[in-house]
Amino acid sequence: MAITVSPVQADLATYEGVEKFYSELRSAGRPLEIVALNAGVGVGGDFTRETDLEEELDIINVNVTSTVHLAKRVLKTWWRRTRAGF
Repeated sequence: MAITVSPVQADLATYEGVEKFYSELRSAGRPLEIVALNAGVGVGGDFTRETDLEEELDIINVNVTSTVHLAKRVLKTWWRRTRAGF
């Protein structure tokens, strides 16, 4: 069984970045059989004194928002394909 890997550079902290990543998945022309939605980042330091709010909001965008966004796109496509009997 041959496996093809194609790198995609996208900023998952943004709506546009998630859409770009999903578009790249779709443009491969192959049905998606499995996906691991595990992108994530973190920041260290004292929450009240040493970390930046904007950086923390970007972390939420990557770790939570982009995962939900991408899952919605991928699972909706997968559901339509499997319900259609392909």
